[in-house]
Amino acid sequence: MKVARFLIVFMFPLLAAGDDPAETVDYNAKVAAFARSRIGEKVGDGDCSTLVQEALRDAGAKVLLSPAADGEYLWGEPLKSLKDVKPGDVLQFEKVKFQGRRRKLNEDGSAILFVTTTSLPHHSAIVTAVGPKGKTITMLHQNGGGPDGRPLKIVQETTLVVSEMQKGGSLKAYRPIAP
Repeated sequence: MKVARFLIVFMFPLLAAGDDPAETVDYNAKVAAFARSRIGEKVGDGDCSTLVQEALRDAGAKVLLSPAADGEYLWGEPLKSLKDVKPGDVLQFEKVKFQGRRRKLNEDGSAILFVTTTSLPHHSAIVTAVGPKGKTITMLHQNGGGPDGRPLKIVQETTLVVSEMQKGGSLKAYRPIAP
């Protein structure tokens, strides 16, 4: 009998504190799901920031397209490191360039080595996957470079190799927050 009373008394403060896990909204999951559901489509005017705004709005998160003094967008709670990034977080690129080498096999089995370059001067995107040990980040975005170098105003997927980011520029990550 004493054990039963102890449990009731012990559990009551936890419930009264409003710690019900059912009340927690997973904004990240909702933001990522919205972006995935729009692959191949144009969201709004096709700008990168429109995709992020609509995903945040659809998730019920705060839409924070408020530029800082330097013009960079602030999308939620800033993360201290890219190592903390998870699906549903928002990336903000400012003058960022990725450059790497890839090996491609021809049909005859011979290999070709080529250089890839991705430039993101002022761009926003939504994280949908993070590779092992955070070495790659897969994102969905629109108004990024198409195969001909012109902006492609539909939602597309790109995977970045974090170690290929060149010096200079700024890449920041933000976690969606409650309104």
